[in-house]
Amino acid sequence: SEIMIPNIDPNNQTNHGGEEPNLTEQELRSKLKEYINFIDNILQPELVRAVSEREKVEFEIEEYNELKVHVQMFIQKKRRRRRSGTKSGAHHDDVGGDVDHSQTMNDDDNDA
Repeated sequence: SEIMIPNIDPNNQTNHGGEEPNLTEQELRSKLKEYINFIDNILQPELVRAVSEREKVEFEIEEYNELKVHVQMFIQKKRRRRRSGTKSGAHHDDVGGDVDHSQTMNDDDNDA
């Protein structure tokens, strides 16, 4: 979504003191109200959406990191079993039961 910035008159330049010489107090209050509305109605909701999206991405990254750890642990277990002689076939799995890992990962698979 495109952010609409309040209209600023480029010909209305400020002096070195930061005051706008051509604006009345009422016009200044009006501009201030316009900027407050812009912040409240445009920038703040955009910030909330951006933070929410960032949190979703961080959560997904954490889930993928956890999955990576589990896959790495699985690969290490498979390597240890290969070295100890329980290369293939059904055996007891820590997750809960007898599992034939030869169907899940071939011995010829490259390790990630």
